[in-house]
Amino acid sequence: MTNKEIKSALMQSGTIFTMPTRFCSKGETVEFKMYRFSEPFLDERPESGMSVSVNKPFGESMNVEKIGTKTMSMFSFTMMGTRCVEKVRFEDITIVSVGDQ
Repeated sequence: MTNKEIKSALMQSGTIFTMPTRFCSKGETVEFKMYRFSEPFLDERPESGMSVSVNKPFGESMNVEKIGTKTMSMFSFTMMGTRCVEKVRFEDITIVSVGDQ
């Protein structure tokens, strides 16, 4: 898939994909799911109100900060209030399914 197709797929709630992660070090494939928890206001970026979560019950999640032309930036906070930032290149993302089916 091209970067434009991957960005289009990631903008849809319910898209399931895989990407490199620090969650497991055994080389296992981890699936993630995009969620839209609110619609953006007129002056906000379209990716505002989206999050990425491990595709299983009670999985870890991160908020989407920006979906650019080649990367997706996400952030979360630890229990101590430290901001954690993750940036993933589109070439490292594999789309499994697009949108809610």
